Amino acid sequence: MPSVIYQALSGCVLLVAVLILLHHIRTECIAN
Repeated sequence: MPSVIYQALSGCVLLVAVLILLHHIRTECIAN
């Protein structure tokens, strides 16, 4: 059971990281 929780948690962290990266790239493109 803990492994399933760990998988879900790592998935959420990865999703948040991708969203932040996309937002950063988008804001940089708008700034330029």
